[in-house]
Amino acid sequence: MESAQWQGPDDDRPLTRAGEKKTRLAAMGMLTIVQPTIVVASGLKRAEQTADAVYEAFSARGLPPPHRRKTTALHHSGTYSGWKKYLKDEIPDHGSGKILLAIGHEPSLSLIVAGHLGLTEPVFKFKKSGIAVVRPRQTLDTCELVAFVPPKMLRGMSL
Repeated sequence: MESAQWQGPDDDRPLTRAGEKKTRLAAMGMLTIVQPTIVVASGLKRAEQTADAVYEAFSARGLPPPHRRKTTALHHSGTYSGWKKYLKDEIPDHGSGKILLAIGHEPSLSLIVAGHLGLTEPVFKFKKSGIAVVRPRQTLDTCELVAFVPPKMLRGMSL
């Protein structure tokens, strides 16, 4: 269904057919950069479909699937403090060699990444299916940005 045709709540709106295809390609490209061990999605329809695409990419490459979780901390109104609380409560060992993929929505994703970088305001915004790779510093209080990859580049890497 095309987004202009959607009549229901935006939180329940699925990806368009073109969006599904682009997301699957971006997920395949992502695996050339990073292979998450945990996938956390917001639970909203499009985020769940994106998580499904990540699982399909793992399967297509013959890789063991990552653990899957959901949290409202990645919804549109999510905050860095809400995300940090989620990590502390639900994934307490998230800094011990685990690679976590957060699938959520703007503006919360940009705010969460900014918080991890020790910033109070975002310095970039995510496009649909784009990724940021961050590495925790020794104290786990902040992270360093390893890569910020737009979806078009990820799709190109899938070929």
